[in-house]
Amino acid sequence: MTSRENDSTHGGRRYMPYVFTEQGIAMLSAVLKSDIVVDVSIKIMDAFVKMGNFLLSNRDMKK
Repeated sequence: MTSRENDSTHGGRRYMPYVFTEQGIAMLSAVLKSDIVVDVSIKIMDAFVKMGNFLLSNRDMKK
């Protein structure tokens, strides 16, 4: 049984993700309270917002 098959039969991720989600960044910034972490978290959240806006404004290109 491969690791992919194991994932589907037991549920959940069996490997570390390669990216953070927007919700993950929000949770991380709630736990870590240093000024540097807060600044970096804000910049990452801004990047998510800009990426979302870009995708929405260019959704016609997909067609």
